[in-house]
This record gives sequence, structure tokens and C-alpha cells, in this order.
Amino acid sequence: MCKTEIYITSSLEKIFPHSEPCLAMNKATALQNEKYHFQLVVRSDGDASSLSICVGEHCRAAVRLFDVGLIKGGPAWMEFHDEYYISKEEGLYPDVLFPHRDGFALTGGENKAVYVCVDCSRLPVGENKLTFSVAGASAEFCLTILPCALVGSDLILTNWIHVDCICDQHGVEPFTEAFYRVFDSYLHWYVEMGNNTMFTPIFTPPIDTAVGGERRTVQLVDVAKTATGYAFDFTKLQAFFDFCLARGIRYFEFSQLATQWGAQACPKVVVRGDKGEEKLFGWDVFSDSEEYFAFLAQFLPALCDFVKENGLAERVFFHISDEPKEEEAERYRRFGEYVRKLLGGMKILDTMSARTFYDEGLVDIPAITTRAADCLKEGEIPCLLYYCSVEFDDYYSNRFFCMPLQRTRVLGCQLYCNNAIGFLHWGYNFYYSYLSKEKLDPYEVSDAKGYFPSGDSFLVYPVKDGAVPSLRLMTMLEAFQDYRALKTLEKKRGKEFVSALLATEGVSGVTTYPRSAEWQLAFREKLNALIAE
Repeated sequence: MCKTEIYITSSLEKIFPHSEPCLAMNKATALQNEKYHFQLVVRSDGDASSLSICVGEHCRAAVRLFDVGLIKGGPAWMEFHDEYYISKEEGLYPDVLFPHRDGFALTGGENKAVYVCVDCSRLPVGENKLTFSVAGASAEFCLTILPCALVGSDLILTNWIHVDCICDQHGVEPFTEAFYRVFDSYLHWYVEMGNNTMFTPIFTPPIDTAVGGERRTVQLVDVAKTATGYAFDFTKLQAFFDFCLARGIRYFEFSQLATQWGAQACPKVVVRGDKGEEKLFGWDVFSDSEEYFAFLAQFLPALCDFVKENGLAERVFFHISDEPKEEEAERYRRFGEYVRKLLGGMKILDTMSARTFYDEGLVDIPAITTRAADCLKEGEIPCLLYYCSVEFDDYYSNRFFCMPLQRTRVLGCQLYCNNAIGFLHWGYNFYYSYLSKEKLDPYEVSDAKGYFPSGDSFLVYPVKDGAVPSLRLMTMLEAFQDYRALKTLEKKRGKEFVSALLATEGVSGVTTYPRSAEWQLAFREKLNALIAE
């Protein structure tokens, strides 16, 4: 008869089929309004089937279980690395999280990882014994809920949702009832993991698109030609606003008004005229053309009026161009200056690798890559941080398959010590190859066909009726909760105290931090103790 064993380990450990869990734990503290995560590792000395994990009745309502699945991950592909990686080889990495199913099987000598998410708001203050058993083996975790809560997040947190990818993966048309049924699942995980800002495609976003190429039309504003110019119908945008606001979204960022890397050309704009729908603007029209300027002169004031009618004037951000390059700086300046005059004081937010355009008054809120974060001074400007595929060395935080999860979670401390007002990432569910040339199955291809490190372009996986999360998405929530814990302590002890604490712990900038999951867990316990004093 097979002998089955069950262990408890940290949420920051990636459990491979033949690895030995090294972050064993059996107790922790948490605050009343957060999610606490850990993992169960089940294994048997022989093949076993039809197994079930039994969760103690007294804690069952607070616990959700997820089966950790393996996904093929490509090599890190960059020429230069630091050493803080799990592996730099192609292989299967634990990442996707499926809702746990009873009746599972074990292969003798291999690990099965089960991710545990505890809703602390559903447990009483004090010690809670969380018990788990399978095939005669049992494990217990003591989670002490402290009599205090995290303050709400003051960050602008966005991870761009790609509507066309949802439509392609699920066979639905944009912004139909069928689309919203599927989108609801993507949005559920998006908000539950801490995000509060929605990338909003007023026109098909001109990002990650080959020059002269097109992505599927996803346009929330209907445009019609008239005798005097254009008429705009915001019915679809209103429905999108209402749907997102009802599910916890606070801010909206409108898709870019010009193409990526410098604002050279127009986004694809489909209009309705005498001959039906046609493409009015695109790669063949310069963004600073008289024709497009005339269009924007009518469109942007109408959009701004609509935003004000919805009471969102202080919660909307406009984009000019994603990651403008210096060689296109003049066109970006010319286009940006024109757009600013039409926005009536509403804010412009753009990603960039330097603060130049902020200093010139073209951007109200820059999102600066962490690789260039040293161009910022402490608290000097309202700035979001972001990272993407190029933050792979010098110990930058990132979320690649091949990186330890602590390297992902430390972002919460970095947002605090760099006085960031938010965090941005471009890929919540990008299931295309580079420049959107091919549709991909994320279960089979996780690196955009070799162009991005695995893990850069998505955090959720499509399933039949929506999406399921990943280890990395759960870790992002832990990072944002750490940030809120620091802000909670700041409320009690002051900014100077918390900043000094981080400095003493060895956290500064975006590349200096203790590279240890044990430290990350111990530091959060220290924060909890200080908050509870």
C-alpha cells in the first residue's frame, strides 16, 4: 500500500515535480482584510489515484485551493544575467492555477503542489488551526489573525487587458453580451489581485503592432461622418465604464492616440459613412497631419465632456504614445502639445525611459521604467514605475517563469521606498507573438515565439468560460499587500520610521534588497508585529 505524505511550504516557492520543498512553515500572522497564501505539497512513494484533500470544517469557508500546473518556459534568452534565477534553461515551470479538483492522482516520487488562498476576513481574530488531510496523512497551519487591518491602496495599479486576445481565445465579438460574460472572469482576477485601473480601447490600441499591420478592431467609440465633420456615440463606452466600475475599477486610461515608440502615425479609427464602415486613419496617416488634428479637435472635447458627465474627470488618464523614442521626439512634442490644448486639464500619462517629456510639460504623470528609475529624486514627481522584458539583469524585480517568486514580490517594498504612485505593466493577457503577427496558445507558447521571456506577456490563462490565475499573479497581490502594510505602519509610526526600517533591512532603489524568500517572509512578520503593537 502506498504511503502518502503532505507538507506545507511558502507561497514563494516554485514546486517542481522532483524538487525538495525548502521553505517549510507551519505558522504565520496576517491582518484582517488580506489574503494569505501558502502551498501544500502532496507526494506518495507509489502511484495513487482518486485522492481527495480534506479541509478542516471550521476553516473551509475561508480557504480556496488551486492545483498548480506546469507550463513550458523558454530560456531567459538575454546575453547577460545576474545569478538570481531558478534556472536559465528551457523546461516546465509551475505557474498556472486551476481550481482544485478532488479525485486526483499521484505519480510515485513526484510532488503535487496545491496553492492555498486564505480569505482572512472570514476567520476570527486570534489563532486559527487550518487542517488538511489526504489518504491518512495530515498537516496543520496556524494562522493568527491580528486585530488590525491594512489601509486601502493609494496606488494607481494597471496591467493592460487586451480585448482582442479575449475575443480570439473565446470566439466572441468585442463588447457583446457574450464578450462581457467572459470578460467578467478576467476582470474578477484583475481586481481581486489588487489592480484598479482599466486600459480602455477608445480606438484599437496602436501598440505591439507591426508597421503597416493591424490588430482586430476593438473600438468603444462609434464614429460617423456628417456634413460638418463627425458625430460620436459613446453608448459602448458608457456600458464599459458601468461594467468596470461595478466590479471595483477606479481609474481608466484611454488607449494611445498615436502609434507606439514616438507617435509617428494614427491609430486605426473605423468610421461609418455613406458606404458603410471604413478605416479612416491608420499607419498611412501621420499623427500630426491636418486631417487627424481636425478629427481630434472634434473628438477630444466631446470625449472630455462625456467623461465629466460620468464624474470621472479626476480618474481618467490619456496616453499619447507608448515608450516614445528620442529619434521621434519632435513629432511627439508637436502632437502632444496639440492634444494637451484639447483636454481641458485632464491628465496625460505615458510610459518612457527618461523624464524628459515630463520636464517639458508634455506629460503629467510619467510611468518610468525601473531600469531608468535613478533619474527620479525622492518624491520629486508623481511617477508610476513599470518593467517589461528588458529588466532581466542587475537584480531588477520582474515576473519571468525562471525567476524566484521573491524577486517578483519585492516590488511592493520598492514601490514604497521609491515613492511611486503606481505600477504599470503592458501584458495581463497578451496571447500573440511579437508585434501581434500570430495568435498563440499560452499553454503551448509562453514567450511570444522567442521574443519575450516566458512570463512577460501574460499573468492569466484562458479557460472555457473565462480565465484562471497564475502563481505570479498571486505573488503580485502579495507585493501590493506588502506595500499596504508599509503604508499602514506609516500611518501609525510615520514615514521617516518606515523609510529607516527599510534602509536598515537593506532595501533601497530598485536593485538593492535581500535576495531571500526567508527574508521576505520574516520582514512581513516584522511589519505585522509593529502594526499590532
